[in-house]
Amino acid sequence: MAEEKEGNEEVPFLPRLLDNMWLLLIVSTLILGISYVGWGVLEALNVPTK
Repeated sequence: MAEEKEGNEEVPFLPRLLDNMWLLLIVSTLILGISYVGWGVLEALNVPTK
């Protein structure tokens, strides 16, 4: 019976997320893009005015 339960067990969310190559690519691209844009905005706001 224990063997039957293991076969019916659902895979947790995080391992399913980490196994999806395309989702990881999209998430990493979004994180890099958002951080790059945020960095640019901070740099633009810190430009001294005359």
